[in-house]
Amino acid sequence: MAEEQVVEILGDLEGAKLRLRAEDALVESELRGLSEALRRAVQTMFTERERLDALRRKQAGIAHDYAMDFEAARAEIGRRLARLRAAGHG
Repeated sequence: MAEEQVVEILGDLEGAKLRLRAEDALVESELRGLSEALRRAVQTMFTERERLDALRRKQAGIAHDYAMDFEAARAEIGRRLARLRAAGHG
């Protein structure tokens, strides 16, 4: 849901940028100010998109660009503990 909103807003901002460039009635200083505000808005949206991507990776258990298989890690720990218990009784 949030990702779709970010993509939609970025599209709206791109459309606004194109309309600003096509507008002849704006004074140069107005156009510069609006362009700068638009650039900041786009940068903010890209920052938010990066935050959403990071949150999605964290929720999926992805660390350092690879997914952690917690089930496999749990099984390996169990196997090692079982071997230690078996070796301790010998």
